[in-house]
Amino acid sequence: MADDSSAKTFEAETYCRHFNHLSPDYGEHFAKIYAHMRQHCPVAHSDQLGGFWVATRYRDIMRIARDDDTFSSLYGITITGPVDEPGAANPIGPINTRSSGPLASLPPGPNGELPRLATIPIDLDPPFHQPYRRAVDPLFTPKAVEGQRPWIEHWVTRLINDLIEMGRGDFSRDLGTPLTSIYTMKAAGLPIEDWSDYAHVVQFGIAGSSSVAPRTRGVDMLHLRQRVAEEIQVQRQRPLQEGLISHLVTTAVEDRKLDDWEIEAYVWLLIFGGVDTTQACMGSAFVWLARNPERRQWLADHPDLMTDAVEEFLRVFAPQQALSRTVMKDFQLGGQTLKRGDRVLMCWASANLDEEQFERADEVDFVRENKRHMAFGMGIHRCLGSNVARLEFRLLFEQILERLPDFEIDEKRLRHSPVSGVVHGYESVPFTFTPGSKRPLGQAI
Repeated sequence: MADDSSAKTFEAETYCRHFNHLSPDYGEHFAKIYAHMRQHCPVAHSDQLGGFWVATRYRDIMRIARDDDTFSSLYGITITGPVDEPGAANPIGPINTRSSGPLASLPPGPNGELPRLATIPIDLDPPFHQPYRRAVDPLFTPKAVEGQRPWIEHWVTRLINDLIEMGRGDFSRDLGTPLTSIYTMKAAGLPIEDWSDYAHVVQFGIAGSSSVAPRTRGVDMLHLRQRVAEEIQVQRQRPLQEGLISHLVTTAVEDRKLDDWEIEAYVWLLIFGGVDTTQACMGSAFVWLARNPERRQWLADHPDLMTDAVEEFLRVFAPQQALSRTVMKDFQLGGQTLKRGDRVLMCWASANLDEEQFERADEVDFVRENKRHMAFGMGIHRCLGSNVARLEFRLLFEQILERLPDFEIDEKRLRHSPVSGVVHGYESVPFTFTPGSKRPLGQAI
């Protein structure tokens, strides 16, 4: 028989010797990879991407996330290659230069690298983080987000209406990405009609491809950065009634009005966090429900447990798989010595599957009591948009189970996100169902 290399068994032990969360093998095998690492090398060093430590146990990741003095966010929260050369420009940051305020002259990191500051407040350490975070917290409280329910329900209904008579669709293209991207535009105070431009560029920047086509031919990150910068100038003159930009142009942080670059950095955090991560997790949940029709029916029969189901999907299918920190002083973790200047990857996805923290951690359990997952991170940088993500998730799946109850996915055309170590999900989820009828739209207020 001829050798079929595609049929070779994946060996987690071999992979873990040179761990690389950006490799093609990661997305399909991450649960197996992390299970091996938690058992044999819970804090391991990788020689890939310039070298870094990998933390995989819940308790170790919790220690990192809660110690901002030892583990800094200021010099990059992702690992995509070697440490930047001293003085290297941030390729994704705001287009307006820093001019004033406490962040204008922060020191270089232990490797000589510049502070990143492309996305505020997630790139900040104490004491700077708290006042910047406090400035926007009111926009993301449970009460504030719940006030958006009619608007989100309107768009869920509208998106399902667009495909329900055809009996087919693609979850990523037709439901997940549009819903999260359209709401992100609204929350930011950007033109809603531009949603596909931002979604396309963000997804393409992460994975080299996208589930949606852009509205504007040839649009790229520079175009979008310019649009955001221009919109800030417009709203400085005529603030809207709502939206992040208008909130920030009229808000003071420690008695100082924000510079343009700071507002841009806030907006880009919302865009990067809003258009892709939640839809990725929803896509994973959609695939799981299609593959487990009896559990799907059980959830449809128990709609009061949708909130619990969402938490379990977030735990098992965490879209943001990992974020990193820079070690600011020598530290002992899991029997290893992390040195000043080292980088460490906090693997949220592994923490969520840690057998020491969760019983039957690899199972989806809609009535699980322990809901203390790390899908939204931990510590001071816990995700600003967690309440938004939960509401979008719940409202979309309530209508899916009601209006598209017998959906089936096309396994042969199912495509994982090419770089699952950054955002884990599916680029394409083709599905079919019994056609239904459109529903009257609620008012989008």
